[in-house]
Amino acid sequence: MDTTTVAILNTLSAPVIMVFSLIILGILIALGNERQRRALDEIRKEIEEWSANDLRLKRGTMSHSTDVKDPIAWLSAATSKALGTPVELTGMQLHDVPKSVQFEDGNSGMRMVYSLVEPGRMKRAMTRRLTKSDRINISSHPLRKWSRNIEALQLGILNAGLVFDLELPNAWKQMTNESNDSEVLWLYKF
Repeated sequence: MDTTTVAILNTLSAPVIMVFSLIILGILIALGNERQRRALDEIRKEIEEWSANDLRLKRGTMSHSTDVKDPIAWLSAATSKALGTPVELTGMQLHDVPKSVQFEDGNSGMRMVYSLVEPGRMKRAMTRRLTKSDRINISSHPLRKWSRNIEALQLGILNAGLVFDLELPNAWKQMTNESNDSEVLWLYKF
């Protein structure tokens, strides 16, 4: 090779090597970020579990009745605690497939649907291919047309009250006539 060809190759190889190095560096950073995100998610879950267990231990010495006299007022209070704003639930509607209870917030006008079904399962139930009988059962469900403006929030001992998990089965049975042993309730608001 002559000297001009070598000079051209030298001038072209430096930018190519630099671009290639930057691409490799970007890939390594992205992989590291994803690993950190997963680790932080695991830590967050462990902290939530520890906090809930700590509250259960502290509450163990308290004597508290799990009798809920007015389940709608109880649910309004729990939702107000979780959202940090006053909520006044009105107009209860019961839906069967999947079991849920719908209200309207008298303060904001938002519709709020409460269910024991977590968001991933709820979304699959609402968007899956349905049989004819399922279509009839689900046709009036407020979440049947799942959209991005539906916000899901988990209500539990950490955000809705110290004895929420103890009172939930009683309140849910009064509202839906269905027994459960769940410690959390999902709120879908839109």
